[in-house]
Amino acid sequence: MATNQNKPFQSAVANPVTSSLSIDYGKTGKAGSKTANRNIKSYQDVSQLAGFEFALDEGARDFEAATVTQALQENQAKSTFIDQMKQRDIQMNAQLKAYKENQQLVANQLAFNQQGAKGALRDSETVFGDRVKQLQYQEQELGLRREEQAIATASQLSALKVGDFEAKQSKRFADADAEKNKLLRDTAANLQYRQDISSVDYELETQQAETAFQLQQINIQEIVNLGKVRSSGRTGVSASRAEQTIMALAGLNTSKLNNSLNRFTLNTENKKKFILEKETDTKDSNLAEYTSTTNRAKSQKEVALAKSSIDNTRLKEIETVTNTRFDMNREELGETLISALNGYQQSKEQIFFDKFKADSQAYAQRMATPQFADAPKEPFKIPELTYIQPPVPLETPMGASARQPQNKTSTFGKILQIGGMIASAVAIPLTAGASAPLTAAWGAALAGGGAAATGIGGSGWI
Repeated sequence: MATNQNKPFQSAVANPVTSSLSIDYGKTGKAGSKTANRNIKSYQDVSQLAGFEFALDEGARDFEAATVTQALQENQAKSTFIDQMKQRDIQMNAQLKAYKENQQLVANQLAFNQQGAKGALRDSETVFGDRVKQLQYQEQELGLRREEQAIATASQLSALKVGDFEAKQSKRFADADAEKNKLLRDTAANLQYRQDISSVDYELETQQAETAFQLQQINIQEIVNLGKVRSSGRTGVSASRAEQTIMALAGLNTSKLNNSLNRFTLNTENKKKFILEKETDTKDSNLAEYTSTTNRAKSQKEVALAKSSIDNTRLKEIETVTNTRFDMNREELGETLISALNGYQQSKEQIFFDKFKADSQAYAQRMATPQFADAPKEPFKIPELTYIQPPVPLETPMGASARQPQNKTSTFGKILQIGGMIASAVAIPLTAGASAPLTAAWGAALAGGGAAATGIGGSGWI
């Protein structure tokens, strides 16, 4: 690229022809053909010179426009390359910023999911702990109720044992009282028997002593009477009769006393038998009363023990039913605890699934790692322009006509074509959306300018 690209190009044709050429055609009329041909040749030569001058000037103008266009294209390519790099940097920074913000958003969402899962887990643990604590309270309440029931049952069983003991003691006391009463009554009967026997014996002894005393009195009286009879001096049969009479009376009195004593003794024996029978009846009566009392006490004891046994059996059955109910309640609490544990496990699993779902949604919203195209290549360097003068027109032979040169693509048009290819090549790596309309606009402008320039320079030779 020229160093003086900002300096306007100076055309080699400094003073182009701006007025029509005046040609001396000579006289018209009956001139000879030679003069006419010379005039025509002169006209053709001058026309070719004028065309050469015009072509030379047009080529110079075309080269000047191409030089300026080249500088503009180079500046445009550089500016477009810089803009593309800036847009690429903006796009990359925007994508990196969006990726960073998206990563931060995903990280925040994951942290929020983690904290939410921890909070839900704490709430689930709190609910599970409350249910476990409630079940523990219910289990303790059930244990206390069971202990209360056991205490009540033990108290009732103890009361029944006390009742049994009281019944046995009552039986013992009743037997003891009956035995004591029997013993006292037997003793009283025995004492009464002994007293009656003693009284009867005492009367018998008294009667015997009195009879003995009376017998002694009879003997003494007999002896006195015999002494009186013998002391009277009587002898013989009368004295014997008197003595026999005294002795007979004494024997009769003695016999009377002995009979009376025998009757009294017999009566005493009868009294003793009656007293013995009375004692026996009294003892039999005491024994019957003792037996009745002991039997009644035994019956009362058996009835009390039977009632106590029935109550004891009922209490044991009630205790068995109560223990079974307590065991069922305990099993129910155990099932409730297992249910609470299963609910807690399900809650944990649900929290894990919810967190996994939320994390999956967060990962689904995560942007992919930005991928960037390669940096746009530097624009192609436009080759230096070379000014080529149009060929000097050849002299037109006499009688020939001048050949006009064919229209060819001017250098300016070629430069525009090269510039368009450069702009297209630069615009290929551009990924920013704003660069495409800009490049298209510049290409359209350059294409339009190239077409106009081509139309301008198409009449000349290069």
